Amino acid sequence: MLLTPEESLAALRAEGGALAAASAGRLGTPVPTCPDWSVWDLVEHTGSVHRWAATVVEGGGRVRRGELPAGPPGDAVLDWFAEGLEGLTGVLLASDPDRRVWSFAVGSPSTVAWWVRRMAQETGMHRWDVEKACGGGGAVRGFDPGRAADGIDEYLFDFLPDVSDEDLAAVTGPGGPRGPGGSLHLHATDTDTGGEWVVDLATRTARREHAKSDTALRGPASDLLLWLWNRQPAHGHLEVLGDPGVAERWTQVRI
Repeated sequence: MLLTPEESLAALRAEGGALAAASAGRLGTPVPTCPDWSVWDLVEHTGSVHRWAATVVEGGGRVRRGELPAGPPGDAVLDWFAEGLEGLTGVLLASDPDRRVWSFAVGSPSTVAWWVRRMAQETGMHRWDVEKACGGGGAVRGFDPGRAADGIDEYLFDFLPDVSDEDLAAVTGPGGPRGPGGSLHLHATDTDTGGEWVVDLATRTARREHAKSDTALRGPASDLLLWLWNRQPAHGHLEVLGDPGVAERWTQVRI
């Protein structure tokens, strides 16, 4: 992890407050970056995830998110969201970051600290979704370089390895090669440390290093993170060097 649990917890609080503020009075607005969702759906989803994480951290064992109550209809979801955010931050603050708990981590230890980072990243990305949906097409606040680099790290080591062959096979169509293939060099130009990764898309593995790849994407860490999560295209945000087809095909992969 590139950020401390304390830094991620502060980000969780700030992003949760910003998400709620951006959602007020706009719960019926469609969210293009989360197809078929309205802002209400996004607030309810994020609030449910917060309650799920708090329950897991308190008990230490696995809990199915579908077993928890859904959020209330209409504007009441905003108060419900705020209560869940307060409850989650309280549980995380009171817990030892190194305590082992259940998680769906692949490449990181299953600890309270993992949940702190996951909740900060989840909440921040959905704050961006709401602001993008409600901002009338104007500029949307991204993420500071350290937090964005931490999010890239999480994506590459905890989410990418879990992508199935079936999901990747759909990228090139029936009878074609399995998955996008190729290698990517991601270079965050605004971080002092921890800002370069090499990704082998065929094996879904990543390394923190500078190395020649089929395609290189260079730019601010925030834009790299948003590109990885299919929130915005590389064009107009990142410098693409080498084979652009590798990057273009990757945008068809949804995690």
